[in-house]
Amino acid sequence: MAFNLALIAKIDAGYNTKIPALFMHDADEIDNKATVAASGYFNAFASSLTHGDTIISHDSDGQQILAVDAVSPNVTTVLVAATV
Repeated sequence: MAFNLALIAKIDAGYNTKIPALFMHDADEIDNKATVAASGYFNAFASSLTHGDTIISHDSDGQQILAVDAVSPNVTTVLVAATV
């Protein structure tokens, strides 16, 4: 399924843009870990992400912590840092 913009929220890094941001994401019990971690899943949200940001995602088959590795015009790449 496609990424749902309504199901991600920035926790807070304040106004300091030099600190990587932390986001919470809920895959709405539809998308599994592999789908969420796939390159391009967060493309619709790419303008809000930067290298080094962290996404904690609750997926249909568990939770995972993702590190944003790269954001380019058409592809957002995340690395799986941990799974639960």
